[in-house]
Amino acid sequence: KLKIISYNILEGFSDFYKYDMKKIVFHPERLKAAKALIKKENPDILCLIEALWNVKSYRNIYIDYQKEFNYPFIDIRHSLVLLSKYPITYSKAKGAYGPNENGVGLRAKIKVGKKEVNIRIVHPRVSAIEEEKANFLKGILFESKSPQILLGDFNAFDKDDDYSLEWRKNFKDKVMSNEFYKLDPRTKDTILNNSLSGKAVKAVKKFGLRDTFKAKHKTF
Repeated sequence: KLKIISYNILEGFSDFYKYDMKKIVFHPERLKAAKALIKKENPDILCLIEALWNVKSYRNIYIDYQKEFNYPFIDIRHSLVLLSKYPITYSKAKGAYGPNENGVGLRAKIKVGKKEVNIRIVHPRVSAIEEEKANFLKGILFESKSPQILLGDFNAFDKDDDYSLEWRKNFKDKVMSNEFYKLDPRTKDTILNNSLSGKAVKAVKKFGLRDTFKAKHKTF
């Protein structure tokens, strides 16, 4: 068995103020808390989403994720960081960031004993419409006919889940304050209804993938 954790660390444990690079605030206490959690859980594979500052060229903010989380193997693509106790034998980046892009992804293979494990990490753009997210996710998954593990932050919702009125209000008031949404001419209600259509998750299910969290937890 493998223990795998996917963890969105939200802008590399920092705050962007309206994506103004001059107003970056790094929060070391968040990094410290994450390290304590990962040490306790001790996953074989750790996937970090929004792992910014992974190169030394950004305004003197640099995080050596391999050193901080103490893993022998690492692969970095965009802001996706894959950490593993086992050798990473293959890796390829997909997608790009930007208001006109649909997201970023990573395909990788990890050698565990005599077996290779196919890992797919995805982070679709939060404001992409469901049809765009679905096509992006299918582009990450389509190549492999062998079993694969899909991780990441889908920025998508399952139509089978029940989202409360409070949740809907928070999504409209907080998530849609994201800068990407300000470029979208649609109304907030139109965006919300499209997001709740579940087309992206439905596209993933067609590959025969199981939601392991739901398989283990009947309620959440």
